[in-house]
Amino acid sequence: MKLSPWLLLVLAALAWRIIYAYWTPLVNRYVVPPGDDPAFHLPRIADNLAGHWGLLENGYPLGFHFVTALVAKIANWDALTAIRLVGPALLVLPIPILYFVGKRLFSSAAAGAFAAAAWAFLALAPVRAYGDGNYPNMLAGGVLLPLGLLFLLGSIRKPNRKTIISTVVIFVAIAFIHHLTFAYSIVLALPLLLWWSWQILTHPERKGNRPLILAGAVVVATGLGLLLWPFYKPLLLPFLETLRTQGTLASFFGAQSTPITWQGLLEVHNPFFLMLGLAGGFLILVSNLERPIKVLLTGWIGLLWLLSTTSVFGLPERFARELAVPLALAAGYFLSFFFQQAKTWPGRLIFLALPLLLIFSDWRASFQRPFALPDPYKPLIRVQHEEEFALAALRDAVPPGTTILANNSNPYLPFLVQEKVIIVPHPDQVTSLIASQPISLLYIGSRPPLTPEDIYPFYVSFDAIREQMMATPNKEKIAELPSGTEIYRLSR
Repeated sequence: MKLSPWLLLVLAALAWRIIYAYWTPLVNRYVVPPGDDPAFHLPRIADNLAGHWGLLENGYPLGFHFVTALVAKIANWDALTAIRLVGPALLVLPIPILYFVGKRLFSSAAAGAFAAAAWAFLALAPVRAYGDGNYPNMLAGGVLLPLGLLFLLGSIRKPNRKTIISTVVIFVAIAFIHHLTFAYSIVLALPLLLWWSWQILTHPERKGNRPLILAGAVVVATGLGLLLWPFYKPLLLPFLETLRTQGTLASFFGAQSTPITWQGLLEVHNPFFLMLGLAGGFLILVSNLERPIKVLLTGWIGLLWLLSTTSVFGLPERFARELAVPLALAAGYFLSFFFQQAKTWPGRLIFLALPLLLIFSDWRASFQRPFALPDPYKPLIRVQHEEEFALAALRDAVPPGTTILANNSNPYLPFLVQEKVIIVPHPDQVTSLIASQPISLLYIGSRPPLTPEDIYPFYVSFDAIREQMMATPNKEKIAELPSGTEIYRLSR
């Protein structure tokens, strides 16, 4: 069986990304994933594994947790192992998706392969998202959204039962996985839907039964909105009320609502990747591609760029990160367009060598950047290898039925020991918790690296909480690490 050169390029991209994604859990062998967000997802996955299955919790979508729990059930993993090993897959899955979408969107295997390669070798935003633990966002925005928009485009160009059902299923899945991606994907789909509606309404004689399809789409969208609103209402109302009264969500997100600067954008995205994507977006705009494709891709890039420059919707950098997928698709089109302009194979090989040489050169440079091998996520690991000795000492000192009081140094501690762990949320609660709970051990951990309190709310009042716990009377030190972590037994 002969493999096409484009499929070989995709396989090379897959091989590199698999090595990179699984280096941290399988080679560096940290006991927790990078970042703090996974600690938020863990209890929900554990609930699923305990038999409490659900897709929403107070309006928060649990689709990612549901899928991860299913994988854990099949593999016989606990929740922490599942999230450590499922999370990296989200750095791999977009590669075949981008190849498929680019190939279908531009009718070119070269465009799909270049898009997949650009994303795998050059895109920095996905590796940053993984470092923070934004797994639902990565699944919804990096895997499902490009498929959903492709099928939406297919429903507009040649509507049939398969594309319409696929579109509805994918957008519903996004709604049950990540609310922010769902909200912006609806806004993103509106220009396409409005353009389609206008074409149908102004030229009904040339569209066959499409007026009926349009009416059906409106009914389905309205029905889905009414179905989902009771579930999303508890989550969305505070945001909508804040927007109504203040005109911005900046108060919700604090420092994270600062609009991204050009310099900040170049830190989120590889400059070469950004240049290729923007050049591709311009080329798409002036090309002979069908108008719906132009509306989709230029609207996708333009909307996210706009959202990254304002505090109104609260998370400019998050929207800037979302540019990775449309920029990769645009870069794929840009490279394939000029490749195909060369009419002879020697010319094509010369052209092909140039972007591949640039990609390889930039990829080599990536080993000197943040998130570079051999230990890409060390600054974001909340349980460094030096801290694992504290976990062993804690397990040795814990009698059955013990309740451990811990400071806010390690959000994963409840999943790393078998006994009950209470993490102090505020310094004023230390005394009351000791008085009201059967606490026999104090775990006073050192602060992990890279935990500014204006960005990571879990670590707010870290120093005050630690100081208050250290002032607790009637305690006996049973372990101390060079890092500063200390474990005490309480005398009652």
